[in-house]
Amino acid sequence: MGRVALLLLAIPLTAALFAPPISATAGEDGDIYKYFKVFVDVFHLTREYYLEDVDTSILADGAVRGMVLRVDPYGCYYTSTLPEPSDDPVLLAGRSLGLILGSRENVPVVIRVFPDSPAAVAGVLPGEKLIAIGEASALGLTFAELAEKLTCPQEGSLALKFVDSEGRRLLDRTLTCVPFTVHTSLTVDDVASGITRIRIPSLAGSQEVAALSSALNELTARKQIKLLIIDVRGSADGAEQFGWQAADLFIADGSAQADIIDAKGNVVKSLAAVDGRSWTGPPVLFLVDQSTAAAAEVLAAAARAGVRANIAGTPTFGKAISQRRVQLKDGGILQISEGTYRIASIEINGKGIEPDVVLSTVSQPGADVADSWLSEAIEAFEQGKFTVSSEPEPGS
Repeated sequence: MGRVALLLLAIPLTAALFAPPISATAGEDGDIYKYFKVFVDVFHLTREYYLEDVDTSILADGAVRGMVLRVDPYGCYYTSTLPEPSDDPVLLAGRSLGLILGSRENVPVVIRVFPDSPAAVAGVLPGEKLIAIGEASALGLTFAELAEKLTCPQEGSLALKFVDSEGRRLLDRTLTCVPFTVHTSLTVDDVASGITRIRIPSLAGSQEVAALSSALNELTARKQIKLLIIDVRGSADGAEQFGWQAADLFIADGSAQADIIDAKGNVVKSLAAVDGRSWTGPPVLFLVDQSTAAAAEVLAAAARAGVRANIAGTPTFGKAISQRRVQLKDGGILQISEGTYRIASIEINGKGIEPDVVLSTVSQPGADVADSWLSEAIEAFEQGKFTVSSEPEPGS
């Protein structure tokens, strides 16, 4: 942490040192100064009594990180420049083991398990809660901390402890580190007569959004298509903002809106379509499952609101947060969750998206085009279980 940040931190701390005693009715502002006093005491006592010399900047840096990460598991504090999207701790936590994680009440939860990965080989399943890494508790860890601890040692193994999705069984998993491949490229295939599928395994950045835009442009000219399936099963990475950018490829101005709301339900900001286009192709059907999260959830919800796209599958994971990045005067950057997405009056975060039609067979993320889950969705369409209009509902 730079000198400017230390100086800024020192001002309220100095005031706290010389502030008058706080009465019981001083309220929240008084509590703030009380905590500053506690911090200053711990700060000085640590420097004085710890068995080794303590770098002041390390203590100050730890205090800043602790303030953010104690309340926001998705929050981050960067001392200099922002990392690339692929280096986001939320994406990196468990990635080398074949995991994408979310958070429920500060408990890491498995959203996605990549095929043939150490996690898949060890039998880890979506919905399981990670409670220990080796002998150390994983409860309450931030994603920055998880990214550091959930690394695969070369030619070694890592012992993890989980609780099953129903919270009934304790599961010891030993993950043996083996190389595996993660397929993130968008694919387009014809899965039945007049039915085309776009498989989106990842919406991790603008490159994936551009690939979707290119695919949609090519498909628009194919008049013989009667149904377009957007398969986002297992698509769990990517900041939610990229989901809204992808949704902008479907929805016209004013046909759908996303509100970012805080914990009290207040609207922090609103997002509207800016591309100006409206999807004029065939009806759209999204395939989702419990491993659909983040950007993919925002895309599916917005398309349903904007062009009456249908959604089939099982309820999604429910991770849809908006993060604000603030440049600090010392060059550091604060990234903190400012709100959650609400689209067409539906709050996604912590709840997920309920599909229009629940499919009964088991979803296999990334499965072959002939998998039974996909076949069931096509059969439901053929039986008229979905709406077929691609026009937005008034007032969506």
